[in-house]
Amino acid sequence: MKKHFILFSCLLISLLSFGQLSVPKFENNILDTSYLNEPLMSEVIKKSVVVIMFRTYSAWGKGSYKILSFERDSLFHGYILKDSTSNKRVLFYSKLEAISTSQDSLRIIWDGLIENKVFSLPLQSISDKECDYIIFDAIHYDLRIIQGNQYKKLDYYAPKEFEENCKSSPSRQTIIRVHDLFTKQTFLH
Repeated sequence: MKKHFILFSCLLISLLSFGQLSVPKFENNILDTSYLNEPLMSEVIKKSVVVIMFRTYSAWGKGSYKILSFERDSLFHGYILKDSTSNKRVLFYSKLEAISTSQDSLRIIWDGLIENKVFSLPLQSISDKECDYIIFDAIHYDLRIIQGNQYKKLDYYAPKEFEENCKSSPSRQTIIRVHDLFTKQTFLH
């Protein structure tokens, strides 16, 4: 009986630890509620404490968003917002899929985002204007953070290529690590 009580207590404590999520304050944020108008995302945003969206895209395809949200049910949720571009000049999304995965897998991504201080990344898009290296038709890394009416969009053009061929940038290194977090976790493949 005592063993059952101890096991139940440990389980209860671990569940409560997920309910208490410390979300850093935004730095360099913009106030914007227009993103709530995206029909497929509006419900996720309304029921979430914080939403982190990440995708890679290029001139040849807009890509799907990989989404991590911490919702008011005190659980992490994973989603994929699928790209249904019929015309390369017009981007629209037709399907939001919930991903079935463990809280531990989602927590790894969250902890990595906090460790990499994504909430304090500078707003401006980062390419490298001080570098003579020229890149055409490369991949962009698009990171969006939504918390209430605070919205941050970061767009990095060819971060790996610029990092390898130009002066190193801490924010570019961070976005590369964020890319790795979202692509190395199997539930988001």
